[in-house]
Amino acid sequence: MKNFFLDRVVIVDLSRGSADFLPLPVPAKQNGDLACLAAEYDDALVLTVGRFTGSYAPASCLLTVRSGDRNCYLKGQCGAALRRCGIDALVLRGMAVRSSGLILSELGVQFLDVDATADTFMQRTAMRREVFQCGNGDNDPVTFVTGPAAFADCAAPALVSDYGIAPRSTLAARWLAAHNLVGLCLNGSVPYISPLPLDNAARTVVQPTLLTSAGLDAVLQVVRPGVRSSELAVGRSIACHACPTPCQFWSPTPEGHVAVTSPEALSLLVERGASATQIAALLLLAERCGIEPLGLVEYATATLPTDATAIGLVQSVQDVEPDAADALGTILGVCPLFLRRFPVAQEALERLAAGAVDGVQ
Repeated sequence: MKNFFLDRVVIVDLSRGSADFLPLPVPAKQNGDLACLAAEYDDALVLTVGRFTGSYAPASCLLTVRSGDRNCYLKGQCGAALRRCGIDALVLRGMAVRSSGLILSELGVQFLDVDATADTFMQRTAMRREVFQCGNGDNDPVTFVTGPAAFADCAAPALVSDYGIAPRSTLAARWLAAHNLVGLCLNGSVPYISPLPLDNAARTVVQPTLLTSAGLDAVLQVVRPGVRSSELAVGRSIACHACPTPCQFWSPTPEGHVAVTSPEALSLLVERGASATQIAALLLLAERCGIEPLGLVEYATATLPTDATAIGLVQSVQDVEPDAADALGTILGVCPLFLRRFPVAQEALERLAAGAVDGVQ
């Protein structure tokens, strides 16, 4: 099976509080690439899966977020959660009448009031409480919120997921804040069947390993060659959907744990000489406010700012030109960093996408 699409897109009108479930456009299905939706809805924020998102393919977590000709990625469990809503793409249009959270399921949408000035921990709690109260069968909801930075016109805001900062998600955070949407929860419960058997070569080509302190250097080398990890403790791994070798982790601190979800930001902070204590504090600040950690690297060895100061003084973050791994990742629905780390997996997935299964056409 070349493509793993459910043939359904939902168009959400934030102004009217409505949702229309429609078939995918024919060109999108024929090409096996949903990027054309961004051109069709050029005034919208478009979230799309790839060919194998949510399947047994390794690291098949990717949810691509597009606005005009720009895009960013959401990883974790986001892609699979959109599949559980019974759709391949979510199109957000219009503007909510007040600062709101949106809960999406295969049944439609539900809006709730969420305080845009509250920190991300409070915003997530408000969203989760509503999800728990409304219920929707045996599901595994995924939530991400903007945080107050996006609504305060921060130079580098970022979305915050259930597990911490969503790296390089400024595009999405700005769009949501500009349209009065504080948070989004994917709360579907639709079962679906993966087109890949558990023993498929594309799935098993990379052996499963948990991230350790020793293995962190190998991850950092991919994003910033020459950088060695700091004394930051590596705790329990944070694995994206179907990822056999996680690159994210919980780091224990005297105050609890901090989610380290951006190898790029971590590598740069280490390069700038930040201590383990400073890194943990900066990542907690970024998560609490909804700030891209790369915008805080100037504080690698400086006194930690207050939340309000950080939001006002954070540095803008330059976009990175997408490479071949980025392009392939969006089409396949597989994490580009995983493809860079494991070229053998990239080759196997390319063969699979071309119609070859276990070497047989």
